Amino acid sequence: MDLLDDPLSLDRGVLSKPRWRVSLIIWIAGFALMQWMLTSLQLGLAAITVTLILTSALASLFVTPLMAVVFSLAAALVFNFLFAPPVGSFQLKLGVHQVILLVALGVSLMVGALTSRLRILGLALQQRMGQLKTLNDVSHTLNRNEDPAQVSPYVATALVSMVDATVCLVIAPDDPDEEPAQPPQRPQEPQVFGTVTDIQMAALKRCIAEQEAVNVNALGVCLPLRGQQKTLGAALLTWSREGARARADLDAAQTLCNLFGMALERAQRTRKATAASKLAFRRKQSDLVLSAISHEYRTPLTTILSHASQMRSQGLNVPSAVQLHMLDNIIDEVEHLKRVTNNMLQLARLDSQAFSLQLEWESVEDLIGSVLHRLRNRFADWRPTTDLADGLPLIRCDAVLLAQVFGNLLDNARYYAGPTPPHVAAWSTASALHVAVMDRGPGIDPSLRDRLFQVFERGRALKEVSRLPEQDSRQRMGTGVGLALCRAILRAHGGDITWHPREGGGSVFECWLPLSRETAMPLPPSLMEEEAPSP
Repeated sequence: MDLLDDPLSLDRGVLSKPRWRVSLIIWIAGFALMQWMLTSLQLGLAAITVTLILTSALASLFVTPLMAVVFSLAAALVFNFLFAPPVGSFQLKLGVHQVILLVALGVSLMVGALTSRLRILGLALQQRMGQLKTLNDVSHTLNRNEDPAQVSPYVATALVSMVDATVCLVIAPDDPDEEPAQPPQRPQEPQVFGTVTDIQMAALKRCIAEQEAVNVNALGVCLPLRGQQKTLGAALLTWSREGARARADLDAAQTLCNLFGMALERAQRTRKATAASKLAFRRKQSDLVLSAISHEYRTPLTTILSHASQMRSQGLNVPSAVQLHMLDNIIDEVEHLKRVTNNMLQLARLDSQAFSLQLEWESVEDLIGSVLHRLRNRFADWRPTTDLADGLPLIRCDAVLLAQVFGNLLDNARYYAGPTPPHVAAWSTASALHVAVMDRGPGIDPSLRDRLFQVFERGRALKEVSRLPEQDSRQRMGTGVGLALCRAILRAHGGDITWHPREGGGSVFECWLPLSRETAMPLPPSLMEEEAPSP
């Protein structure tokens, strides 16, 4: 029911209060003024009649149109008795004064009725504007929250301001098939915001099922929270007396409930789309993990088995030089398997909720030196060059993880960037410490920059890197775990890693760590999910 179409509904809501007493006082004051004008100022009936019309207009501002007409008719009788000849009698003789009196009375009735109606329409418009403002505020609040259920108390408060009733909200649970093979993100029982009895809860559930308003009793009603396709809950409105319910504008309340219902439905669709996207992404990642493990482990194990079988079957018949070459290849493949396994285990460890960094003050020169020392023990003829600036500051970091970052970058340079050892440089700025590993390999297509640090990204990007001769046993595509792990470790420390081509050919992988951090940043989102497509 629209207040502007039926303003009498507002009569009952706003003007049913005892304002008729104010109108009565105005009429009494008006007649006192007219008596004073007649006796003291000796004014004629025409001037007094104008005062009657003005009094009628003023007194009608505080009553309903019907009450304004009743007051005007009563005032006409009093006016006739007090001022119209013959004074002191209700008789009315036709004459100039009587015609003036009748015209004045007609004008008084019209002015009173119109003034009262305009007052009511003005109040209705004011109330409607307040409702529109409330709806607009609720809409903005719902749009700013991913889960509208969290702002249910705010919605309940908005409903209270509209209907002046006690409000209780019930939100239905999501569909049971919201996330296949995943634990539900939302409660599977209705969420209740407020206090309800068993009878009221039954009415609320019926309202949700039927998607229509349901009366609880003479003092209560349930309004559905309708979405575009279904009802996501219901609102229970309870008044203290029956008259208060009759005055309530339920259309505006239902509009607000529908607004809330559509927000709940939109959030539910978003959750379902996100769940489906994550499920598809995880399945894809599982396939990639299996493919990566199959690829990375098959070739080294085949090489190890082949060399071991040959040495066992031929025994002393294998020349010493060939035996040494086979043993070198076996050690090389085992080292590669160890590196791949460590990267995958570390990636899973970083992805764990219980993981935390072991922070200590460390020297970057010592970290780089320890990594280079291990490499020289393994590969005596492969010696990277260094250029470490003097006076590098200490950094607060997890030394084991940071050493793994430098080790991964140097191992990648050895496996994929050709026989020329890389160059390691370190320097500091006012806010960060930088370490760069620069190689002279074939380089990487710049168009692959965005995919380079993604987990299990081993397609064209690593094919571009892996351009060593076919007969080299070290030539293989990587799993895409090493660089992703480097990025995850550095971001956990508040830093990051970037790639750019090296002048003269090759690649530069540059790491940076903040100097002013006393504690590490929280770990990034799940590494297996951060690249998942948005719904």
